[in-house]
Amino acid sequence: MYKGSVLSTGFNTPTAPPISTEVRCAVRFPLELPVQVELDGKNLKAVTCNLSSSGILMTTSVAVPVGTVMHFVLTMPSHVLGCAEDVLVRCTGRVVRCKAESTSFLTAVTLDEYNFQTNESYEH
Repeated sequence: MYKGSVLSTGFNTPTAPPISTEVRCAVRFPLELPVQVELDGKNLKAVTCNLSSSGILMTTSVAVPVGTVMHFVLTMPSHVLGCAEDVLVRCTGRVVRCKAESTSFLTAVTLDEYNFQTNESYEH
């Protein structure tokens, strides 16, 4: 719906609705995977909502301020990747959005760095 504004001419002129500036540069995949988050020296558990090569949306139990650097680990199941074994993904990213939900927080993280490890190169 447009909002009217009065100009000095006295005519009611519509004001354009806000334009979204969000730009996504990677395909997002809706996956719910457990995440181990290290934040301020504490280990927190989270769950992914969706992920891409450039970012992850996850639910967290605490609010994480925008700009916070997060280190976290998730395991990509072999059936999702189409390979013989699960792959551990170690990530570093920055929080770009955190929104309160009823019992948790939706936390969006842009990925700055990530690396993959197979079962042979890490301990459970």
